[in-house]
Amino acid sequence: GGIINFISRRPQGYGVRQHAGVSLESDDAFSSDGFGYKLNYRVSAQQGDWEALFGSTWQSRGMFYDGDNTRIGVAYPGEIQDTRDRDLMLKLGYWIDDAQHLQFSANHYRLTGNNDYLPVLGDRDAGIPTSATRGDVPGEAPFNENRQYSLDYSHSDWFGNILDVQLYQQRYRGQFGALLSGSFQDPGIAPVGTFWEQSRSDSEKLGGKLTLRRTGLFDGLLDLASGLDLMRDEGEQVLVLSNRSYVPPS
Repeated sequence: GGIINFISRRPQGYGVRQHAGVSLESDDAFSSDGFGYKLNYRVSAQQGDWEALFGSTWQSRGMFYDGDNTRIGVAYPGEIQDTRDRDLMLKLGYWIDDAQHLQFSANHYRLTGNNDYLPVLGDRDAGIPTSATRGDVPGEAPFNENRQYSLDYSHSDWFGNILDVQLYQQRYRGQFGALLSGSFQDPGIAPVGTFWEQSRSDSEKLGGKLTLRRTGLFDGLLDLASGLDLMRDEGEQVLVLSNRSYVPPS
């Protein structure tokens, strides 16, 4: 469904290697609410048959401005301006022998809106773009949260074949901003047209993949690959503020 994300970075070089980074960003007018920063740290290590990689990122984003130094309008579903996020990643690998490798991976990512700005309508005919103003935003802050784990086994010479096996589990939650949508209204909760509500998509995936490849057949003229991919995906979309089911479980 476009949500699974596997990070291909691996430890490089023996011993311990570290990387740290700091970056700042701003609109070109250096507005007080346009500042942002990003901090990241990564350490990798290889010793004997073991290898490890840990990475972390923290980022805070301010408001975005156009070329006329006007705030870009905010959108209901949620976006990346006026947000903060964190990303943690861990990989542990072990070489069983020269041909066999076992690896465990974990990744936790969360992007959360600060919920500080309301949309300001524009006027297309008058050439006035949408904008944003600081205010009391209804509902809870929108966010995206992704947690995934995988266990990988590879064998580069399994009876002359290349074998890759992977088991993975992933939990995703994506919450939209609050809206006065007609489909959210219920006269049993509040007068129609007055009830603010927001939805959240919850999904949990459990799966496995097996790939078997044979290369160099018929004097290098033919490569063959076969595989099996199994996944169970359970999902539901709920209404957060009233605890109702919006899209039934599937």
